[in-house]
Amino acid sequence: MSFKTGIHFFMGWSGKASNLLTDNLPPLIFFHPTESETMTKPGVSKLVGPATHSRWGSAIVRITAAQDSFVAIGQDPEAENAPKALVLAGQTMDLVLTTNQKIAWSLA
Repeated sequence: MSFKTGIHFFMGWSGKASNLLTDNLPPLIFFHPTESETMTKPGVSKLVGPATHSRWGSAIVRITAAQDSFVAIGQDPEAENAPKALVLAGQTMDLVLTTNQKIAWSLA
């Protein structure tokens, strides 16, 4: 089944998955996924930014849009009129999600 409508959020931590990795290696994106959600209608996601991690910092959310979409992040986000990012259809964008922030989206 192909992804034809809506938007998908995938949240996790970036960083090094193990202390055995040397410091000259780049961090891994999403070595520890925590949650995901697919929405078919515009609105506010159920995902909420977790507390800042002592080692990895804030969570990263990977956004994949089936249609051109506006995305806003904040304590009470609103994707229609607030500052927002444009995620083009079929594209992926990574954004930081800090403590208690939520994600809102609307069609572009």
